[in-house]
Amino acid sequence: MHETGIAMDILKIVKEELERIPSERALRVRVKVGRLMAVETDILRFALDALKKENPATGNAEFQIDEVPVAVLCRSCEHVSLLDDWVFMCRDCGCRDVVVTSGNVLEVTDMEVQ
Repeated sequence: MHETGIAMDILKIVKEELERIPSERALRVRVKVGRLMAVETDILRFALDALKKENPATGNAEFQIDEVPVAVLCRSCEHVSLLDDWVFMCRDCGCRDVVVTSGNVLEVTDMEVQ
């Protein structure tokens, strides 16, 4: 279950940012998770809720997880397709010569602190 390791990394990022600012604690943390990252967001949320209690600076923080869909750009017709499955092809012309334009992100995007 790599979600626990990801949760630990997110909390480390939050802690480092709180030290850099400096700030007492995080109130809200927003995380973007792309579908290509193969992260189960419910498990990640559970891990964050369990691990955040170990540090007073993150103990009451609310974590918002935004799922980013997979999108591809067709090199043939330049159509952008959102993918619901793992078939990487243009939904407009059927071409398989596509470039992933979203869905491969895993990042802390912003924080609200006190």
